[in-house]
Amino acid sequence: MSVSEDVRELEQKCEAYRMIIKYCVLEDEEIFSRFTGAFRNIGVNKTLSYCPFPDSCKYYMSCDELYCPCTVCDNGYPRRE
Repeated sequence: MSVSEDVRELEQKCEAYRMIIKYCVLEDEEIFSRFTGAFRNIGVNKTLSYCPFPDSCKYYMSCDELYCPCTVCDNGYPRRE
C-alpha cells in the first residue's frame, strides 16, 4: 500500500468519526460543554471543524461554522486579514 493510499484511508476514517461524533455533539450541547478543553486541544469547534483560534476566539463556545475563513484574532475577535 502506498503512502497516498494510507492517507486516503485515514481521511475516510476521520470523516466517518467526524460524522458520528458531530451528530452526538450537535444533538447534546452538554457533551461539547463537558469536553470543551479536549476540543480546544485538538483545535476544532462543536461541529468538529478546524478552529484556528480555539483558545482566544470569543465566539468559540457558540461557533458552528463548518469552515473558519479567519486568519487573525484581535482581542478575541476573529477576522480575515
